[in-house]
Amino acid sequence: MRDDEFDANLDKITATVPIMITMEQCYSGGFIDDVIPGPVGQERFIAAAANAFESSYGDTFSTLWISAVAGHDKGGASVDADTDNDGTVSMSEAFIYARDNDHESEHPQYGETPVTIGSTLALNSCYLPVVPIANAGPDQTVEQTSLAGTPVMLDGSGSADPCGEALTYSWTWSGGSATGVTPMGTFPLGTTVVTLVVTADGRSSEPDTVSILVRDTTVPVLTVPANIIVEQATLDGTVVPLVASASDICDVDVEITDDGLAIYPLGGTTVTFTATDDSGNAVSKSMTVTVIDTTPPELTVPDDVVVEQATLDGTVLPLVASASDICDADVEVTDNGLAIYPLGGTTVTFTATDDSGNAVSKSMTVTVVDTTPPELTVPDDVVVEQATLDGTVVPLVASASDICDADVEISDDGLAIYPLGVTTVIFTATDDSGNAVSKSMTVTVVDTTPPTISVSVIPDSLWPPNHKMVDIQATVSANDICDASPDVGLTSITSDEPDNGLGDGDKPNDIVLTTLFTFKLRSERSGEYDGRVYTITYTATDDSGNSASATDTVIVPLEK
Repeated sequence: MRDDEFDANLDKITATVPIMITMEQCYSGGFIDDVIPGPVGQERFIAAAANAFESSYGDTFSTLWISAVAGHDKGGASVDADTDNDGTVSMSEAFIYARDNDHESEHPQYGETPVTIGSTLALNSCYLPVVPIANAGPDQTVEQTSLAGTPVMLDGSGSADPCGEALTYSWTWSGGSATGVTPMGTFPLGTTVVTLVVTADGRSSEPDTVSILVRDTTVPVLTVPANIIVEQATLDGTVVPLVASASDICDVDVEITDDGLAIYPLGGTTVTFTATDDSGNAVSKSMTVTVIDTTPPELTVPDDVVVEQATLDGTVLPLVASASDICDADVEVTDNGLAIYPLGGTTVTFTATDDSGNAVSKSMTVTVVDTTPPELTVPDDVVVEQATLDGTVVPLVASASDICDADVEISDDGLAIYPLGVTTVIFTATDDSGNAVSKSMTVTVVDTTPPTISVSVIPDSLWPPNHKMVDIQATVSANDICDASPDVGLTSITSDEPDNGLGDGDKPNDIVLTTLFTFKLRSERSGEYDGRVYTITYTATDDSGNSASATDTVIVPLEK
C-alpha cells in the first residue's frame, strides 16, 4: 500500500505495530522465514521478514508494519471487527507496509507468491498460539552498596498477555530467584543475567533477560594516624610505628601501602598511605611525622680539683669535659677556663651545645692552694770573738724564696749584741698564705782574748845593798773585754841570784809576801855580777780562763 492509500484509510486502522525482523520459516513460500507475534486487536499475526527481500533499488528492508484494517476490502481481502466479542478477529489478509528510506511497497495480493518489493507479496495463513510476552525491563547498572551484595529492583511491568489474563512472574539468576512484578534481588559485584518468564492461564512466555551490572567505583574509607611529633631517640632518628586502617563495602581486606620510613630523621617527613580495594579503587591520605630534638646533651665535667700552686703566677691545669648527644655525634663543648689558675678558687663553667641548639651547662671548681712553705736559707753557725763587755754585734741575714710570694717575710729572734757563749737564733720565713718554715743557727761568742795587764812596783831599785828587807808596793792594772774584773794573782817573784850563799852577810828568805800587792825584798846582791834583779810577775785571768802575765823588776844595782 502506498502512502496515499495508507493515509486515505487511517480512519479504518484499529492498530499499527512496528516490529523488528528476525528469521524463522513460517510457510512454504520459503521467503518469509521469521514470525514475530504482534498484537492486532486480540489476535496474533505473522510478520514477514522484510530483510529477506531486496527492493528494486537494491536496499534491504529493516522495518515492517502489519496493519489490520477493519472493513477494508481492497484486493478482495477483508478484516472484520470482533463483532461477536469472542476475543478474536477473523483475518484473510493483512496489509504489509514496508518502509525503505522513502521507498514504499505495494500492498500484497492474496494468493500470489512473494516477489521483490514493488510487486505484490502473498501471505499464507500461518498462525501461532497466543502466549504472554515477557519484558524483563532495561539493563541496569548500579553501585555496590555492601559486601553481601546490592539490592536491585527488577521491573517486569512491561510484560503483557494478549488475552488480558493475569500474569505470574518468575525471575531466575545464578544463585537466586524471585517472583512478582517488581521484586528486589541482591546481586554480587559484576554482571548477572536475570531471566524472566511470565505465565498467564497456563501459557508461558518466551524468556526475556535483563543484565544487572553491579560495579564498585567507591574508594575505600582510609583512616591514617594524626600528625605526630616525637623526640629523636637515636643518632639516626626515631622509630615511629604508624598504623592506618581502611574499610570498603566490597573488600574485607583492603590493601594498605605507605611510603613510611624504618627510622624517621630529624625534621618533618610526610608519609602517604594508599588504600586499594579489589576493584582497584584507591584513595590516598598523608600525615606528617615530625622528629624534634629538645633533649640537651649529656655533659660530663671534671670533678672539683685542688692543686698546689706551681709558679708565682699560678698553676697550669688542663681540664677536659666530654659530651654525648642522641642527635649530634660531635657535640660542641666550650668553657671559660683559664690558661693559668691563680691562687684561690676559680669556677669553671662548661657548656655543651648540640646541632639543634640544645645546651646544658655544668660547673666545677679549680682550687689552687699554697701549702708549700718557703725555701729558707739561714747563715751557717758562726763563732765570733767577743768584741765588747756586753758581747758582740753579729749581723745575720737569712734569705727565703716562695713559689707564691715574691716577698717572703723573714723574722728571727736574733740579738742586737750576742753575749759570750752560744746563742741559738731561729729564723722563720712566712709566705702570704701563712705557710711558715723555721730554721736555726747558733752564734757562738767566744773569749779567747786574754786580759791586758800592766805591773809597776815601787820602789823599783834598792839601795844600798844592806841586806835589809824593803817594802815593795806593786800596782797591777788588768782589763778584759769580757770580764770587767779579771782575777789578778801574783804569779811569782824571782831573783836572778840565789836566795842565800852569795857572800858574807847574805841572808836567806830574801822575798817575803805581805799582801797580794805588797811584799818585802832584801836589798842585797852579789858583788860578782852586775847587780841583782828581782822579777815580779802578776797574772790576770778573765772569766773565760784567758790569762795574761805582766812583770816588773826591782833591781839591786852593783853600784849606785
